Amino acid sequence: MQLIFYVIVYLVMSYLEQNWSLVVDGVIFALFLLLWMFFYSQFLLPVSKLSHRSQIFTRLLAYFFGAHGAAVFVENGHVRGRAGETARRGVGVLWLDTASAAVLRSETSFTRTVGPGAHFISWGEYIHQTVDLHTLTYSLGPSNQDDPFGIKPDHPDYAAVMEQRGETSALTRDGIEVVAEITVNFGISSSAETALSPLTPFGFNRKNVEKYVTRNVSREVVGKMVVDIWREYIRQIRFDQLFEAPPGGERARHQVIAKMVNDRLSKPLVDDLDEYGRPREGRQVASPEYEQLQEMGVRVSANIRHMFFAPEVEDRLLTQWTSNWLKNAQRERDQVERVRAQRQQMGQDEAFKEFAVGSSQDVGKYFPTTKARAVEMLTHATLRGILRNAAVQRRLTIEATSLSEIVQWLREHETGGADDNVP
Repeated sequence: MQLIFYVIVYLVMSYLEQNWSLVVDGVIFALFLLLWMFFYSQFLLPVSKLSHRSQIFTRLLAYFFGAHGAAVFVENGHVRGRAGETARRGVGVLWLDTASAAVLRSETSFTRTVGPGAHFISWGEYIHQTVDLHTLTYSLGPSNQDDPFGIKPDHPDYAAVMEQRGETSALTRDGIEVVAEITVNFGISSSAETALSPLTPFGFNRKNVEKYVTRNVSREVVGKMVVDIWREYIRQIRFDQLFEAPPGGERARHQVIAKMVNDRLSKPLVDDLDEYGRPREGRQVASPEYEQLQEMGVRVSANIRHMFFAPEVEDRLLTQWTSNWLKNAQRERDQVERVRAQRQQMGQDEAFKEFAVGSSQDVGKYFPTTKARAVEMLTHATLRGILRNAAVQRRLTIEATSLSEIVQWLREHETGGADDNVP
């Protein structure tokens, strides 16, 4: 506006003095001003297209005349700019760092979703919301240093700890309260291919960013979903079952619950459990939480870091462990022995299979015409397999020499013809 005022004053003075050379000087000045503005505008933003360079120039002109819109930089999902900058309406510039995205809108509807890089805001368009592409982590429930069952009412943090206790408090099947510290990790979903983009190492999916913003997804919504799953599984079991492994299982039930919580968040199908928390053999059901997260455009995982109980419950649990330690140790030993026997049998079966395949390769390839020739080929293949396996050689003494002598004897006493094409 000041420039327009000075131009008008300049023209009035030229008219009064009848000296229009001032106008010529003004025109020359204006032309060179535009020329140098266009030149220097090419270095303001990291763009390469000619159309983008021309848009930088138009926005610089708008800024020169005070008619520009927002000109902001977004870092980690947070807008960096002068106070009131985002409230401006008009053509503007939006520069997003590698961990940021944004949804733009007009007065009546959402217009587009943009990712890392430089973007140009059109007339009537403005920033609706910016988002952080990092995986975000936050905790629910009391921390490990704040015992919700041991804190005194006169403690200065009592109210805050009680509020955190209510966030994750759950009741077992026999009515015992269990409080957990749950860490939730969530971020906007993106394919592995987008993480290879030179613009961002965090991945960017335009559709999922739009879902995240337009559905008003927040960490509170995600956290409540995680806690609801946790409570659902806790109320299916008794408290004394929480740290016991189910029959035939290798992990305690609290570990199984932690796995089931993450399965519900990350898999379309999960194991079906009955009302007592026991898996129904061979049955799977759809995970409603997974479907909801897909609709929100986010990925979520959870970690149950610590659990709290009332002091008398914990004392009773320790008493049970002390009185039943021998029985528990024997049961764990039997479980380890069963697993070891299974692994041993699987290893033997695999070794027999590998031996059979290796020793019969020549037979399947050359088709011997006599039984003696077949025996000689099997023996020779066995010897070759031993010589190629250093671990087997260390365990044998004279077996390799004996096999070599047997192969030599079979070749010398072979009858019924020979296969000349066999090495």
